[in-house]
Amino acid sequence: MEIINCTFANNDNGDATLVAWDDLTGDKVNLILQNNIFADAENGVANVQGTSSVISHGGNICNTESMQDILDSEADQNNTDPEFKNSENDFRLAISSPAINAGVNENAPEKDLAGNVRDELVDIGAYESQEVTPIFDRIPEAGDLSVYPNPVQDYVRINLEGAYFGDLKISIVNMEGRVVMEMEANKSSQLFEKKINVQQLSPAGYLLKIGTHTGLSSQVFTKID
Repeated sequence: MEIINCTFANNDNGDATLVAWDDLTGDKVNLILQNNIFADAENGVANVQGTSSVISHGGNICNTESMQDILDSEADQNNTDPEFKNSENDFRLAISSPAINAGVNENAPEKDLAGNVRDELVDIGAYESQEVTPIFDRIPEAGDLSVYPNPVQDYVRINLEGAYFGDLKISIVNMEGRVVMEMEANKSSQLFEKKINVQQLSPAGYLLKIGTHTGLSSQVFTKID
């Protein structure tokens, strides 16, 4: 079972937010968690019978330390208040919530519980914030990014240096905010280098963005004839 972009809050069943039973006759319970908010007072996961396998794919928040052995991804947040608009009855995210833009985009649903489209920086939980937030203050940099030559005619080279290892999403966005080129890559060392053919782009200014599960770096460059 995969549980993605759900919000658990104010539940009180005496055991845990998620309770697993294994009838011990077949395959074990396998549970994958991603982009969920756990805001209950009790434990996050409990096994009533047998032993379940619980894996985090990142982007989860728990308001206590009860799930820190499970929520072990660098994109998870333990002992962190998700900051709802109203913790009693309104589980949308407050403008200061650490859940905003902190989810993992891969496999996230296109829309939230209210039918709002999720943006490029997915929020954690059932609701995508509709507040205007200072995202560049909230999102750490993916690394030290350089783009050259600038201006460029045919090929632009990018260097991304930093401690992050893993998947990258590279986007080139025009000044109207439209993505004109997009690709995926993997960073396996301290320095990531890539050469991109931009001959097909019209002469203009562009924003090159590199995103990870936890950060975003960007640089402006100019395409000339």
